[in-house]
Amino acid sequence: MEPYTVRVVYIVPTRAESWDEAKPRATDLLEDLQWFFADEMNRLGYGPKTFKIARDRADELIFHRIPSIRPKEEFQNRKDNGDQLFVDYCKEASDVFGLRTVNDIVIYFFESYSILNGVVSGGTRGGRAAKKRGSGGEAFISSLNLKTASREWITSDIRYDGQIRDLQGRPKWDKRVSDRLGDLSGGAYGITAHEFGHCLGAQHDRSDDKKLLMDSGYRFMRGTFRPDLTATVYPKAARRCEVSIPTAEALDRSGFFDFRELKQRSAVWQRT
Repeated sequence: MEPYTVRVVYIVPTRAESWDEAKPRATDLLEDLQWFFADEMNRLGYGPKTFKIARDRADELIFHRIPSIRPKEEFQNRKDNGDQLFVDYCKEASDVFGLRTVNDIVIYFFESYSILNGVVSGGTRGGRAAKKRGSGGEAFISSLNLKTASREWITSDIRYDGQIRDLQGRPKWDKRVSDRLGDLSGGAYGITAHEFGHCLGAQHDRSDDKKLLMDSGYRFMRGTFRPDLTATVYPKAARRCEVSIPTAEALDRSGFFDFRELKQRSAVWQRT
C-alpha cells in the first residue's frame, strides 16, 4: 500500500443490514470529491491538486466491508462518553484486519442509523486530523450520507418525499436549502467533504461567507456540480460550495494533496 492515500472502511454492526451498493457509491463519491478539491485548489492558485484514492491492482477502490461484534445501538450512544466509544468501536472492528498504516486517511462509513417517528439517530460523527502533520486522519460518516450522495439525484428537482428522513421542522434545512433531491444529495456530498477536510488539518471557517466548505456552505454542494440548476434558487452568495484560502493552505501543507491523474469527470459536472 502506498502512503498518503485515502481508504474506505465500511462497518456493519449487528442488527444492521449491509448495503450492497456501498462500494460503487463510495467510489463515485470519492472520485467526485477529487474533482471538487482539484477545481477549488486550481481556482485559488495552487494548481489542480487533490488527494489520492487507495486502489488495488485492478484499479478498483480498496473497500473493506467489516462486521462489528457490537449492535448498532451501541454505535448510536451519545451519552457516557459515547463519541469516544463510537470511535473505539470503529477501530476495534478494523484493527482486527491490520488496515491502518501511519500515513493514510481512513474514512469510516458505518451502517448504524435508525429512523423512529421521522427522527434520525446515529448520524455523522465528524472528522479529525492526526496529531502529527502529514500522518493521516479519520472521518466517521453515517452510511445515510453515502446513500443520499447520488449522482442521479444531483440533477433532480423532484421534491423530497421523506422516504429516508423527515426534513420538516429542522432549522438547518428551513429556508436555506430546498427539499429537492438534488439539494439533499449535494448536502451529503458536502458533509463528506467537510469531515474529510478535518482529516487534512482544516479548521472551521467562522465568517459571514456562508458558501464556505468548512462553515455551513457544505450544504450547497449541488451548486458546485450544477450551477445552471441553482442560480435561480439561492441568494447569489450561496449558489455553490467553495474552499477558503486558509483551508486551501492547510490542504496544500497536508502531504496528501498533489497533482493526480484522475478518472474522467462524471457527466453530472457542469461547472462554469
